[in-house]
Amino acid sequence: MKFIINDCESNEQFAYPLHPHDTYEINYYIEGEGILHTAMGDLPFSSGSIALIPPDFLHGSSSKTGFRFFALRAEFGNIFSLSEPLMIQDNLEREAESLIQMIYRNRTKPGDYLSHLIETYAHFILQNIEPEDELTQMARKVAKELADDFHRPDLSPAALLRESGYSEDYLRAHFKKILGKTPIDYLTELRIEHAKYLIHVYRDTMPLSEIAERCGFESYTYFSQKFKALTGRSPREYKKGPTENQK
Repeated sequence: MKFIINDCESNEQFAYPLHPHDTYEINYYIEGEGILHTAMGDLPFSSGSIALIPPDFLHGSSSKTGFRFFALRAEFGNIFSLSEPLMIQDNLEREAESLIQMIYRNRTKPGDYLSHLIETYAHFILQNIEPEDELTQMARKVAKELADDFHRPDLSPAALLRESGYSEDYLRAHFKKILGKTPIDYLTELRIEHAKYLIHVYRDTMPLSEIAERCGFESYTYFSQKFKALTGRSPREYKKGPTENQK
């Protein structure tokens, strides 16, 4: 089995920027606490948390106090069938931690032993994944539709909630419980995050009004208001680069 394993450690207030991998990644957080940021929402982690991240899914970890984790990347398509990141907890005996420590200590040894150990680790995690109820599945389905179509100005979170077959208010409340924010706030954050990306890439070649349109905003004024509310700076200020306090 081809694999990559790293013992990763952050400094205080360090953030791993959003990035994808072409294989599954399993992060076991040994120490600290923070947030795993993904396109489907933020997943909090602490010591003993295990993050399962599917291939090609943008993700990145951050913390205000620092953290340490083991990152294992391998082809797990024959074991997992996830469409989005998932966070679970190790058991009270911390058996998953023992397994990942063994994998790391034996990472340079040849033969099939290490492959069997990695598969055991993956199957152990699989046994601890609890199936989500239908309401949670629907909330995540709405989140995926918002993430897929955020650039459409006519995209309506309320309409997606109504089309679900559940009570609009009931599903909205459950969405906030699962994702940590309402559907409209979730959509707005997706659009602003993409706007930030476009500003970085096309800083001098794409007008801010066009960036707003590409992110699903019909009104530049509304885009500017939401951008400043979420970032603390207007799009024009953000375009100029970090302030002295942010360098």
